[in-house]
Amino acid sequence: MKQRIDYINTGLLLILISIVFVFVRQLMNDSYFDKKSWNMVVNAEGIQDKPVQVINAKFSNYTENGGYQELDEYQRFTIITENKDFYVGFKSFDTENSLYPNTFECEWFSFTDTVNYQLKETIAIDKIQKAIKNIKNKGLKDVAFCATLLPKGKVVISVGTENPSEDYNKTYTLIPIDTLQAKTVKSDFTILKNRDSRLENITTLNDFMAVFTKKRKWYFLLALPSNEKVYALFLNDYSDGSINKDANYNEVTLPKERLLPRDFQLQWQTSEDEFFRTDWQFNANELLDAFKKLEALSPNEAVKIMFVKTNDVNTYQVLLSNSKETITLKNAIKSEVTDMN
Repeated sequence: MKQRIDYINTGLLLILISIVFVFVRQLMNDSYFDKKSWNMVVNAEGIQDKPVQVINAKFSNYTENGGYQELDEYQRFTIITENKDFYVGFKSFDTENSLYPNTFECEWFSFTDTVNYQLKETIAIDKIQKAIKNIKNKGLKDVAFCATLLPKGKVVISVGTENPSEDYNKTYTLIPIDTLQAKTVKSDFTILKNRDSRLENITTLNDFMAVFTKKRKWYFLLALPSNEKVYALFLNDYSDGSINKDANYNEVTLPKERLLPRDFQLQWQTSEDEFFRTDWQFNANELLDAFKKLEALSPNEAVKIMFVKTNDVNTYQVLLSNSKETITLKNAIKSEVTDMN
C-alpha cells in the first residue's frame, strides 16, 4: 500500500514538474524575462536652421507579445529643430514590461532636402543587447531608444539612458547602434499644414517652408487706451521661440530678423488695478502676403506690426506698415478674455 502511495506521489510530482516546465518555457517563448521599461525619443541633427516635421514615428517589437511606442495625436506633425540636447524632441511615457523594440518606423518632411521620407526597418538585436549590457555595467537603469533624423534620409538609432538631473532639461548617455536609410515618397504638403489652423490658407510648399525658415525684419508695438497699461506680453514665432516681456517689453519693440510671429498673449492692467488676459493668433497666409507686399515696396526696411486695442476688447486692429504703405489684417483670431483678478 505504501509503495502504491509512493508511486502516486511520484507521479503527481512529475506532473507538477511538467506543468512548471511548460509554464516557464512559455514565459521564455514570450520573452517574459526580457521585458523591460523603456521610452522613446526622436530628434534631428545636421539640419542647421531648417527644421523637420515628423508625421509619425514608432518603435515596436512585432513578435507575438511585443510592445510598441509611437507619437500620440498631439505630437504628430510637430516641427522640431536641431538641438544636441534632444529632450526638446519627443519623449513618451515608459512602456512597462514590453519587449525591447526591434523595428523603427518613421515618416517626416525634411525642410533641408524638401522631400518626404519614409522608413520601416529592423534594428540589429545583438547591437541592442550589447549596448544595454554596457549601460547596465555602468549602473544606469532607465533605457531610452533614440532616433536621430539626419539630412538625405539617414537615421541613427541609439540606445541611451537618462542622466541624473534636478532640472527639466534632461540629458542622455547615448550609444549609437545602427544607421538606417529612408526612402523618398511623394510629397503632399497639404497634410503637413492640417495640424495647425493658422496654416490652412497656405497654398504652396514654398510659402509653407518660408513660414518656418525665412527670417524677416520686424518689430511689434502695442497701442492701448489711456486707462490701461501692459502687464505682460508673450509673443511666439514659428520656431517655438518666445519673447516674453513685462511692461517695458523692449526687445520686441526693436527691429530684428525673426521668423514670422505665430501668436501672442496680452495681459493688461486697468486704472482700477484689474487684470485681464487674452490671446491672438495670426493667419499665416495673410501675414505672409502682407510682408511680401511691404518688402517689395521697401526691401531693406523693417516692418512694423502695430496692435491697437480700444476699451472694447472686441474692437481692435492689427496693422502692418512701413514708410510706403499700411495694411490691416482682417483674420487675426482672438480668444475669450480671461479675468485674472
